Amino acid sequence: MSRAFVRESDQDELPPVPPPALPPGVPNHITPAGVAAFRAEQQALLAERAALRDQPDPQARARHAAVRARLAWLEARAPTWLETAAPSSPAQVSFGCAVQVEDDEGEPRSLTLVGVDEVDVAAGRVSFLSPVARALMGARVGDAVTVKSPQGEEQWTVVGIGPA
Repeated sequence: MSRAFVRESDQDELPPVPPPALPPGVPNHITPAGVAAFRAEQQALLAERAALRDQPDPQARARHAAVRARLAWLEARAPTWLETAAPSSPAQVSFGCAVQVEDDEGEPRSLTLVGVDEVDVAAGRVSFLSPVARALMGARVGDAVTVKSPQGEEQWTVVGIGPA
């Protein structure tokens, strides 16, 4: 559609983005650190939204719309969170745990099992619903687990478990 036929007011109103769905009956666990990070993000976004509110330049208006969309997502998602802390001295892998493993070749990896809204694979935070997390759940130090990866099945040995 030509930009000539788009009203300026249409650009300001973005539909709320629905939260990603969880499997039926699965609570939306989130770590205390995740809740704190999202609350801090929300406060920063509220301040940014106020600063951008009356800016006339198109880039500022676009950023204002993006900030509002993210705030809408946070407001919709926060009531679904079930804040769940890791055990202080976990004997086996569970939600919120930091897990150190070694693959078949002795290469170390560190993962933290977090809620679906906290996932950051680059930082080693994986969803508790992911295949990797499901393979690790319940494992103890010294246990070998089979993990399915894009390269195929891998054997990992749990070498450490702690709270995140």
